[in-house]
Amino acid sequence: MKILIATIIAITSMSTQAFSSYKCFVKPFDQYPENRVNVLPTFNSVVVMHVESDRKTFKSKPKAYDIVRSKQIENMEAHGLGVDAFSVSSYPGDDGWHLATYIKAEYRGKGGVIYQCKKIRIVKD
Repeated sequence: MKILIATIIAITSMSTQAFSSYKCFVKPFDQYPENRVNVLPTFNSVVVMHVESDRKTFKSKPKAYDIVRSKQIENMEAHGLGVDAFSVSSYPGDDGWHLATYIKAEYRGKGGVIYQCKKIRIVKD
């Protein structure tokens, strides 16, 4: 976890916006390493990580995408990543997970990738 936080701090800038942070996984949980995402508005970034099935061990270097605009919409938070967008429901479902959608430019008009997210809290070590 310390490596992840250090990596994020090194490659992103701080933001004062009061949006929530989330850890997200492809829905349904597929046991494959693709598309593990941390949404970290506090650091002004969305970080895509390829991890082992333990969801902790990196398989490759994380990729950070700058959040260029964030909006609080009635029931969701929406984050613009240049031409892509990531939105997270503000309210969890009965299972405690927040639904999220990642829409890449090439998916426009065809839907997006659905994620399940848990709210996280950034703490100092």
